[in-house]
Amino acid sequence: MKLIYLIISFMMFGNFCGSAQTIKFSDPQFKRELLTQGFDLNSNDEIEVSEAEKIEVLYVKNQGIESVDGIEEFKNLKEFGCYNNNIKSLDLTALQKLQFLYAYDNNLEKVQINGLKELKHIFLQNNPNLYINIDFKQYADLEEIWVDNTRCPILDVSNLKSLKEIHATDCQLKQINVDSCINLKSLWLDKNQLTEADFKQLESIEYITLSYNPISKINIKFLKNLIHFSCLDCSRLKQINTSGCENLEPILW
Repeated sequence: MKLIYLIISFMMFGNFCGSAQTIKFSDPQFKRELLTQGFDLNSNDEIEVSEAEKIEVLYVKNQGIESVDGIEEFKNLKEFGCYNNNIKSLDLTALQKLQFLYAYDNNLEKVQINGLKELKHIFLQNNPNLYINIDFKQYADLEEIWVDNTRCPILDVSNLKSLKEIHATDCQLKQINVDSCINLKSLWLDKNQLTEADFKQLESIEYITLSYNPISKINIKFLKNLIHFSCLDCSRLKQINTSGCENLEPILW
């Protein structure tokens, strides 16, 4: 009988410990910011898994944070902002409910966001050491991509029906596929290495910038919603056919 009581007591103790499991943070500044924001609900100077799981929106910006290890326990996050820090590596693959990611202006070299099917907004700009090797086509509900001032030689977002904006300026872009992005409205592609571009399927597009590219061939015919098109200093581009672009303002080139 004593043995049975001992086993039951051990199980209860184990369950209690499990329910009060604290998260280990490698960066004390990250933990400090979480405590400052009041996420320590029981005031024990720790962030517990149960407390982290209650959080849906988290911003830890401008704090000199170098690592957000421990973020994997915040499994119900829908919106995460960690911009203007010193983060080099970001693994968010455990955050299956994430919709908004703001990780710009860091020192990022690696980002892992594969499998996050609910992502709608991705902001990774101004991370010049970050090589973008992301299959954006896995995010069916994606609305915005910002990868300016990164390293993103290939960008394939074809068939993303919800996509509205792409900001990919100065990111070493050589190839882009935007076929069937029927709701895309803005496309910023200045200061890249594009030599040709076909935008004929962008039936909703209103704004395209292609300045400072070695582009020699482009198709913007019959884009009736196109208002602004710029291609400054594209010396290889000899002519532009604007047939059917009934709302187009004077081209800047």
